[in-house]
Amino acid sequence: MLWVALKEPGADLIGGAVVFDAMFARDPATKALFGRVNVADLQSSEFKSHVVRVMTGLDVCINALEDPPLLQQLTAHLSDQHVVREGIKAEHLRMMGSLLLGAMPQLVADFNPDAWAACLVPVLGAISAGLP
Repeated sequence: MLWVALKEPGADLIGGAVVFDAMFARDPATKALFGRVNVADLQSSEFKSHVVRVMTGLDVCINALEDPPLLQQLTAHLSDQHVVREGIKAEHLRMMGSLLLGAMPQLVADFNPDAWAACLVPVLGAISAGLP
């Protein structure tokens, strides 16, 4: 996963786990947002599956950047999924983006923060549309 730079098996789970661990360390209250995916056990198959879904969703969106109609459909779908989840705010997605960008130098060779930010910021902004 992690957009061509990390296409080895399990990379999405490893990268995602780093981001979620950092998010829970920065703001422990965010853990409560993931009760339906067994966040109490970060090694559970439910939580690991959620991490993979999040990272795969970002992967699909990043790969659709050159197809604006497709990207709009994808981000609208992901936005709709988040709007109905109680307690999720746009600031949480901004934090996730910041943490992901912070983790990337350890996960991706030749990491370019400007290029990655140019990809992630609009995707996460579109997904967070409609969130408080």
